[in-house]
Amino acid sequence: MVPQDPRLPDNVRALRPADAEWLLPPTAPEPWTAPEQAQCFTVRVVLDDLEPLIWRRLAVAGDVTLSELHDVLQGAMGWTNVHLHQFVMGPGERDRRRLPFADPFGESEGAHGPVERDVRLDQVLAESGDRLYYDYDFGDGWEHTITVETVAPLQDDAPRASCLAGARACPPEDVGGVPGYLDVLEALERPGAPVSDWMREVLDWLPDGFYPSAFDLARTDDLVRRAAAHKMDLPDPDLVAAPLREVVSTLDDRGVEIAAYWFAEALQPCELDEVTAAAITAPWRALLDEVGDGLTLTGAGYLRPAMVETLVARLPVRSLYGKANREEHVRPIADLHETARAMGLVRKTKGRLLPTTLGRRLHHDPTALAQHLASRLAPGKRPHERGAEWLTVLAAAGGAEDPYADIAGMLGGIGWRSGDGGPIQWHHAYHSAHFTRAVLGLAGWNPRKHADLEHDPRGRVLAHLAVRA
Repeated sequence: MVPQDPRLPDNVRALRPADAEWLLPPTAPEPWTAPEQAQCFTVRVVLDDLEPLIWRRLAVAGDVTLSELHDVLQGAMGWTNVHLHQFVMGPGERDRRRLPFADPFGESEGAHGPVERDVRLDQVLAESGDRLYYDYDFGDGWEHTITVETVAPLQDDAPRASCLAGARACPPEDVGGVPGYLDVLEALERPGAPVSDWMREVLDWLPDGFYPSAFDLARTDDLVRRAAAHKMDLPDPDLVAAPLREVVSTLDDRGVEIAAYWFAEALQPCELDEVTAAAITAPWRALLDEVGDGLTLTGAGYLRPAMVETLVARLPVRSLYGKANREEHVRPIADLHETARAMGLVRKTKGRLLPTTLGRRLHHDPTALAQHLASRLAPGKRPHERGAEWLTVLAAAGGAEDPYADIAGMLGGIGWRSGDGGPIQWHHAYHSAHFTRAVLGLAGWNPRKHADLEHDPRGRVLAHLAVRA
């Protein structure tokens, strides 16, 4: 049948309907009027085009906005919010000509049409079977279908969102979309089988302990509830270190929610006893022991190989490469040398490493040394370094084990972009906070073992000390 749609030019009306459909102008989403009484939607979220299915079942309040739903979906699926996203309205089969709701980036670029932060879930979904579509990372092209399973009255004490069930792990970021992830799954199913150099790099890059079949309901539910919670109050500014207070004051609403969640734990009472002080300052005191009245460096200004071996034996280094007698090959030793000089404990003069007056005074006073380290934990001079460092301090004090996806989102939310103009990703925040990570790692706070050092939870005390005014 020849299409007769008057919107089509005369010269294409003879095309087949399937072909002519793509020539129709795009249509804008038309959200419905919000109901007077919000209800609870139980929805099933499926990551399209993958078998076995990666899915989550969520209970979501109808008055949650699409902007809030984005945060919920990031937590539910396991994404890290480092790419752009969009919602496309149903409620039936997906219409590829329908324009998406404007996300914050689109809104800033002058996109027309409804803005996702102004649209509620119950303005796009109404009854069982209705669908909403969510796209994440336009490079990898992850498409999700959200389907209503049930609609019920919303209980007064119900969380704004929760995760009820699910299956299988979220694919890693930047893995190449569905085709790339299928290649990864095939390689993981045949351990030891020959793979290309590229696939070997991809497999080495996978997160530690990544299992495609894994799904942690309790952790996912916690992330979902946190993402959907109403904005939390920040603590009394007088309780917070001034530089951290300045960083937090620049955050957007989502960043403030995360910061408030960390503050709730970060400002809990924390005692610095003598045993803890001795443990977390041990690396710097060991260096001062070996420096003594002066230590000759190599011509390039590094610690000599024998000294590197001595310090390695005194530190809880968990992984070594080669002979481990060169500072540049043992990252914790390089970090120790760098941080000791930056914090004024030692200085380099005429090819020798010497203790400073401050270093001599703090050498045998672990408590005073710990307080000094805490006072210099975030020395960044550039704004993005200060932001990443102080948010790392707050996250560590708040108990976050691997916060860099959150920190990247917080920095991105206030306008920071990567060097090529793209969104801030976790590794940008991770590297921007190098100094802070180095000190915390040497002190023992290293739950993900990024710093090649064993983890000692007492190292977190430094972050607790730094957070407080």
